[in-house]
Amino acid sequence: MDNLNNLSLYKAKLFDSICMLDKKNLPLSEWIKEWISIFTSVYEVYEFALYERNDYGYSQMMTSNNEEGRLDHLLTVAEVEGIFNNNPYYFVENIQHYSSGFCFSLDSEYPSYILFCNFTSQYSEGNPKSTLDILQTTEYFLQKSMAVQRALSEDDRYRELYKVTEVFHSSMDMDVLLSEVIQTLRKVFPDYTYFLYLANDPHEYVDLPIKNFDYDQASQAAMETFVSGEITIEQGCNEVLKNLYAPLKGKQGVYGILRVATNATFHFPDGDKEFIKLLAYTAGSALENAKLYQQSKRLVSDLQLINETSHKLNSNLRLSETLTFLNRQIQKSMDATEIGFVFFTEGLHPYSILPGSSEFFHTHLGKSYIEFALTRINNEKDALFIGDMEGKREDLHEYRSLMTVPMVQNSDVIGFCIVLQSLPYAFSFDMYKLLQSFIHHSTLALTNSMLREKLEEMVITDHLTKLYSRNHLDEFISRSMLEDEKGCLVLVDIDNFKRVNDTYGHQVGDEVIVQVANLMSSTSKGKGLAARWGGEELAIYFPHLSIGEAEPYVESIINDCPLATNPKVTLSAGVSSWKKGFMYTEDSLFHKADTALYEAKRTGKNKYVKDSSLESVL
Repeated sequence: MDNLNNLSLYKAKLFDSICMLDKKNLPLSEWIKEWISIFTSVYEVYEFALYERNDYGYSQMMTSNNEEGRLDHLLTVAEVEGIFNNNPYYFVENIQHYSSGFCFSLDSEYPSYILFCNFTSQYSEGNPKSTLDILQTTEYFLQKSMAVQRALSEDDRYRELYKVTEVFHSSMDMDVLLSEVIQTLRKVFPDYTYFLYLANDPHEYVDLPIKNFDYDQASQAAMETFVSGEITIEQGCNEVLKNLYAPLKGKQGVYGILRVATNATFHFPDGDKEFIKLLAYTAGSALENAKLYQQSKRLVSDLQLINETSHKLNSNLRLSETLTFLNRQIQKSMDATEIGFVFFTEGLHPYSILPGSSEFFHTHLGKSYIEFALTRINNEKDALFIGDMEGKREDLHEYRSLMTVPMVQNSDVIGFCIVLQSLPYAFSFDMYKLLQSFIHHSTLALTNSMLREKLEEMVITDHLTKLYSRNHLDEFISRSMLEDEKGCLVLVDIDNFKRVNDTYGHQVGDEVIVQVANLMSSTSKGKGLAARWGGEELAIYFPHLSIGEAEPYVESIINDCPLATNPKVTLSAGVSSWKKGFMYTEDSLFHKADTALYEAKRTGKNKYVKDSSLESVL
């Protein structure tokens, strides 16, 4: 059969194969096999070797069964150029036993495929046109097959993109979204390596190649992508890898970058870059929606917490109850290790640690953290949000995360709340804003609680001596006689007090009363309640004590009084008691103590007398 007939048969069979292969959606390798099968049968080829272009030159793709070892498995571009000498084919060159060779160029300056072969019958190479027709026909077939493969590949890619988009729109779970991104990329481009770098995401992803975006350690190309929101390609510094960076971009910003790594000599095709960019943008929008959804849930939760806190704070709690509740709310929402409430004071100590604070702040190290925050607040007049205390002060390394929010009342800073955590960067900015809301809403409630307790204390406290008032003593004894088993009342009078006033004046007389009050308060502290009965008369009530148990305290007061006063004065005291089961009232208790005091005065002063009635001898 002549060359013309062979060419017609070759074209016909290739056309038939195109129709058949196109319908079956077969991979490119099957198209290549079909072409080789047609070529070798039409032109009676008994030996061949097919090479494919790659990043390193030409690698052996297919050979006839008996051709192992005739040619190297890899040919360089220079070797191929030396064989063909810039011609698309050669004949009778006897290149390692192959009499013929063909170069098939598709869409690049170098041939895409090279075919070496031996014909059973002498091929008529004298007709260049016929040979060129073979080359053109084959190149058309190969181009058609590659176009079909590109279309199929594009179809597969966008089918995967459609699937992943469905997942993006059906889930707000960050783990699911990020896992789907990685799986889709690995499925579409299995030869690449992938990494995701997320900004402001402290969550750890154990099974996925996801890391936190480190602004300090990021390469210039990665930072350029993050800032500009555009794809950049970087040749690795070790010249082994080439990196493509695609931004995970939403409408409000860039939430991270996708790094695609491959061999340094590889050139990213435009189609691959476009698909990766589209997937990264889609993922960025999904991440944005998920973050906004989580943020909205967190804001709703925070608002509910603030509302609950405000409602509780406005329910007239005691100061200790208010601060304990506030401590619990902060602990629940921020997982804080230590929480402290500090109020500024006047005098020798610049601050006081309020009840409800962690015990840690009463230690030396805790006070060091308070002093650090106090200095910064005094200098900067603003809140503190420190992610890592490392290097701030050498002695403050036990707790790495710190937040401090000042309490402001009428434009004046009256104190602050300090929150600590042992881990660095343990608090998010949202937690910091929530703490500010807590303190802003609670400051007025705290000051009101303190003012109310001060007013209550003023009502039940004698202005001069700072002892409790008689009304408060009456109420205290009434509760004690209902709830306790026994109690002891001591009435005290300053001997010859009129002489002190006449000799030294009423101001000195007041000072003497204060000195006696201080003595009684310190002696009975923790055991009894001291009060001013009226004028120069004072009283102490000892709950749970009988006369015999209270007697050492009374003796101590009587004996120490001359030493604790200036000018020196002495005391007279009357002591009475009650016990459950005996018919005692408040009036009878007071009357018996008053009678005993009168007896002490009558019989010489500077002593105490016990109620001598049978019921009082307990």
